[in-house]
Amino acid sequence: AKTLSGKSDLEVVVIDKTCEIAGDGFEPHSCIGSARWMPVGNAGKQHEIMLEAVENQSPDVVIVDEISTPQEAAAARSIAQRGVMLIATVHGTTLPELILCKERGILAGGVASVTLSGKEAERRFDRRKQVQKRAHQPVFSAALEIHSRSKWVYHPSIKEAADAYFEGEPQDAEEFRPGTSVAIAAIPGEGLFDYCYECGLGSTCTEHCDGHGSSNVQNFQQKGNGGRQRRRQRKAPRGSGSCRHCGQKGHYSRDCYYK
Repeated sequence: AKTLSGKSDLEVVVIDKTCEIAGDGFEPHSCIGSARWMPVGNAGKQHEIMLEAVENQSPDVVIVDEISTPQEAAAARSIAQRGVMLIATVHGTTLPELILCKERGILAGGVASVTLSGKEAERRFDRRKQVQKRAHQPVFSAALEIHSRSKWVYHPSIKEAADAYFEGEPQDAEEFRPGTSVAIAAIPGEGLFDYCYECGLGSTCTEHCDGHGSSNVQNFQQKGNGGRQRRRQRKAPRGSGSCRHCGQKGHYSRDCYYK
C-alpha cells in the first residue's frame, strides 16, 4: 500500500476487515502511506465495503485484508471486471486448493465439468469423456503462496497454472527466499501442487516425465496360460497425456518445440 500510494498517479484504497493492516486506532498506521483506509467494522459486511470503495472512491488499486466468503469473492470479481487492480489474501496451502474450493474458487477460475468428444477422450490416458476444466477467467492474474516467513512460491499466471493442473502437466513457478529466486516446477497432485527442484525452468525431469504419453500401456507375456497376450495398464498420472500446444503425445507443453 505504501509503495503504490507513493506513486502520484495511483489512488489506493485499503479495506481492513479486522484492522490487521493499519491498526485499530483513530488514525491508520503509517505502513499504508497515503492510501485511503476503510476499516470494515462488521466483518460480515466486507463485500459491501469493497463495492462501496469502487463506486465512491474511484480507486486505481484496492487492497483487501482477506477474502473468505462467496459474497466477498463475487465482490472481488466485480471489482476486477471494472478494471481496478485488486490485491488480496486468501487462506489455503497451494493454488489448486483455492481452484477447487466451492466458495472461493471463482477467484482462480473455478471448476466446470466438461463432456469431451470421442476423439478428445481417446487422447487421454484414462479415456474419460467427463473431465474437469477451468470454468472462467480468474479474478487474479498471479498468485504468491506464503509457505513460511522465509519461503514463498510465485505463480506468474493463475490461468496457465489452473489449466496445467487440470491437464496434469507440470507448470513453471518460482520459489523466493530472502535474497534468492529458484526456478521450480509445480507438479499436479490430488488437490494440491507438489514442487520439484530437478525439473528446473522449461524442462521436465526423468521422474515426472516417466510414463507420459502412450508408453503407459505395456504388453507382456503371461507364462503358464497358453502364452496368451494380456495388456497391463500402469497407473497413469491425472491429465490428458497430450501436449496442450501441439496435441501430440509423449511430451508436456513446457517441453514442446512448437510452443
